[in-house]
Amino acid sequence: MNLSLAAITFDTDWAPDFAIEHVARELISRRIKSTWFITHQSPAIQRLFAHTDLFEFGIHPNFLPGSTHGADHAAVLRHLRTLVPDAKAVRTHGLVQSTPLLHLMAADFGIEIDVSLFLPGASHLRPHALHLYDQALTRIPYFWEDDVEAYTPRRSWNLSDSRYHVAGLKIFNFHPMYTYLNCDNMDGYARLKRVKHLPELDAHACRPYVNSGAGTHSFFRQLVDLIEKGQERSFTISEIAALWAGETGGSGKS
Repeated sequence: MNLSLAAITFDTDWAPDFAIEHVARELISRRIKSTWFITHQSPAIQRLFAHTDLFEFGIHPNFLPGSTHGADHAAVLRHLRTLVPDAKAVRTHGLVQSTPLLHLMAADFGIEIDVSLFLPGASHLRPHALHLYDQALTRIPYFWEDDVEAYTPRRSWNLSDSRYHVAGLKIFNFHPMYTYLNCDNMDGYARLKRVKHLPELDAHACRPYVNSGAGTHSFFRQLVDLIEKGQERSFTISEIAALWAGETGGSGKS
């Protein structure tokens, strides 16, 4: 089974520590690389930072109104910089983006790679260069996301489905909470959020909402199984950007 070039990413989205650790344990035990877009600080996230041989860390800034990250774009980015000082990659929460915002991230906050362009199921995806005034960003579109799949009327949690085998780059994006719950749809998660504020949840409170059938976690397991068996390699986002730069000589031209 050939997925061309595949990568696993996570938006932490303020997930409780037990959900983060649930996912991280599988990746660490199988020696599988991934990129984590960070929203907050916690003991579990701090423990992730001990595995830089496997994990890359980007930022997941919330620019939406009422954000706890900050009152304006620059304040949000300054806050996230305190959490991940060396971050080179970003995926924005809610995929908020604009030319001035992308320029701000590149010019003032050292962001080199943006992964906020979602093209679900699209074939022939590849990185590209976006030139913004005096700055350039590598933009890497991503292919699949767990919550969007859960909302899709004809969703498929089977990696052998032909729509996962189109040509081109395939970046899969997961959320630790949805993966822990093995969401097939978002109904259980919506009910769970009414029980307690997300960071206050514990595994016991979540147990009745874990889906026992096919869902996000079973799909995640298929993907890591494929990589562990050597049928695919695992890459971080920066490694994909570097491979592309090597192909194009750093020019961004194919």
